[in-house]
Amino acid sequence: MTYSPGYTFDRYINEHGRTIRGGEVTISPKLTIFVGRVECVVGHPLLSHAELWWLGQELSDFLDLELQVVYSTPKLPEQDGGGG
Repeated sequence: MTYSPGYTFDRYINEHGRTIRGGEVTISPKLTIFVGRVECVVGHPLLSHAELWWLGQELSDFLDLELQVVYSTPKLPEQDGGGG
């Protein structure tokens, strides 16, 4: 079971390695429950970040499963740090 709090980015790296700026990309919060190979996603515009977090904690306790938090991040270019 995973929980992603959601984010809004104003720049990101696309699949070609180019930085995209000037717009916003929003990733909504969601709770994902995996049942074998089936993925059940809980997320609704009427459910807030706090409500999804609470639901994830309750289901985690009830099912005795660890709730993993997944933080969505933009792909960042590698830093050219000369040594370390």
